[in-house]
Amino acid sequence: MYMRFLFGLVFINFLSLAVLAQKGPISGPIPEAGRVMPPFQFTDLINYAGMRIDNASFKGRWKVIYCFNKECSSCVASFLRWENLRKEFSDSIEIILLGYTGSAFSPFQGPASAKIKNLMRSAVAKLNLGFPCAFDSVFFEKFGRLSPYTLVIDPGNVVRAVTGDELYAEDISGFLQGHEPKLERIQTFKERIAFKVEEPFLIDNNGGRQADYLYRSVLTKWNDSVKAYRYTLKQSLLQITGADLKTLYRIAYTGYQRFAPSDSVYGHIFPYPLVELSDDHGLLKEAAGRKYNYSLSLPENQGKKEGLLNYMRKDLDNYFGSHVVVERRRMPYWKVTLDTGKNSIKTVPYETYRSYWLDALLFQLSEYDKDGLYFINESGLEDRGCIELPAFYSYTRKTDLFTIMINAGFKIEKSEKEMAVIVVRDKVL
Repeated sequence: MYMRFLFGLVFINFLSLAVLAQKGPISGPIPEAGRVMPPFQFTDLINYAGMRIDNASFKGRWKVIYCFNKECSSCVASFLRWENLRKEFSDSIEIILLGYTGSAFSPFQGPASAKIKNLMRSAVAKLNLGFPCAFDSVFFEKFGRLSPYTLVIDPGNVVRAVTGDELYAEDISGFLQGHEPKLERIQTFKERIAFKVEEPFLIDNNGGRQADYLYRSVLTKWNDSVKAYRYTLKQSLLQITGADLKTLYRIAYTGYQRFAPSDSVYGHIFPYPLVELSDDHGLLKEAAGRKYNYSLSLPENQGKKEGLLNYMRKDLDNYFGSHVVVERRRMPYWKVTLDTGKNSIKTVPYETYRSYWLDALLFQLSEYDKDGLYFINESGLEDRGCIELPAFYSYTRKTDLFTIMINAGFKIEKSEKEMAVIVVRDKVL
């Protein structure tokens, strides 16, 4: 159930790989999949009987090192899932959490060392965590201070993965069986600063050579030299990286990268465009399985949101040969109501580890749904109401959260309602 995050390899979140917290950064090059893990050493530890953890620790076993910071709520919420993974794979892997002790995430509060240690001591006591926790800050600098990162190292001290993806038990099993689960590679700080998502392509050598322009629209195929999916819309710049075809058209016709329960369009516009082709060939057909980067810059007097979106629609139609219509159709969604045969659910004050905002739970279910359908609250409870769940929920898979909510007294069933649907078709000449 909470198996997604680590696979049995040594996960060492880059943010924390900061070896030798007191003595200096990790020795040698930055860890890279397929290469020997550079020497590292953690000496600031809790929940561990030894004095240090390094390359030689836990011989013959996989190491999983997960780096996080105290400001990352999903990191904190994942502690129990890591504990469940530790128990499930206790004969094969060692899980180590590495907390960031610098001040990059709380510049006005001073170093986070004491706070993150207090947080971990509290979590260890309340959740009965069995894995060791280490603390450091130096290695964050090499990876741009982001989190979470996970590093996977095999018993031969070879790095098998460096990723920011969530990992499941099946991933761990795959590594243990000699397979290579498909996980997105984390980029180093130097790789990332070659492209700044907040700035236009090509300007000041951002992603290429500088060029003069009055109006500029760029559409390219995405590759991992550019950071995976990002979206920005400000002033006279609209920019998207690593987006599939449906995401491009959704942004072009709504301005939203995704719909959340708090958005006025939630439940009224179908969550993703439908692509209906009359021709088995053509650019639209070829584009279906690809990802793209798109950048649009307009003169400031034309750069308002609707003007940018209007140009984007024309660009997509021109490039892909598409014709888009918005139709009213009856479409599927998940209806969330209360099960009158079970205990009544009431809203409660928020409390860490026990209560959750209802709209956040519904959004998470929608994110996990393989069809991307809405989960619409028709229970009578307020969307922003906080509810208590009978089991710990920590950003796990839909199937787990789905079951937890049903056991809590919700009824979740497929239904249909009329919505506006963005329909992308190929042009008929």
